Amino acid sequence: MARLIGLGEQVGEEGLSSKSGRVQQSSLGTVLTSKLRDAFECECCLWLAGSIRANTDYPANTFFTLENLQAELAFEDIAVVVHLPGHVISDTVAYSRRFAFQEPPMADGCFLQHCSNIEFDNELRSITTIGGEALIADRLYSIALCPKLLDGLNNLEPLLTYWETDHGQVYNEEYGVSGSA
Repeated sequence: MARLIGLGEQVGEEGLSSKSGRVQQSSLGTVLTSKLRDAFECECCLWLAGSIRANTDYPANTFFTLENLQAELAFEDIAVVVHLPGHVISDTVAYSRRFAFQEPPMADGCFLQHCSNIEFDNELRSITTIGGEALIADRLYSIALCPKLLDGLNNLEPLLTYWETDHGQVYNEEYGVSGSA
């Protein structure tokens, strides 16, 4: 697993990469989503691979700079923390990766990169653990993500179905999550 770095901090001996992040979990995708998770003090984080743009290798023992970060995250996005059941998180990640499971794999920007607290099993096509513990399907987990996903960006059906019908809260772009549906 990639060591979590900070801006201006030296990349570890393994290096980092954002290459092929639309068909597989990338080491930089893990680092960026883990940093977001830590900043928002939540249990996990998902972020669209299509928002991680530079498609670059960062060699071992080099520095990850603000310029590198701006090249990777070229869009101004915000993140929110919401509570989602484990089965919705798992089904959403699997759904986002459906094109990567084709032969040959097809790159797609809706592929979700996840933080280091999430273990996704490619054979089972599901999340097996969050935070080092077995996924509990009906447990609510605090998760950071881009609110555009809640508005239908990339039509991640498991997330949208839950968000629109089951959770009882509405997302307001200016104020975040509030009230009842």
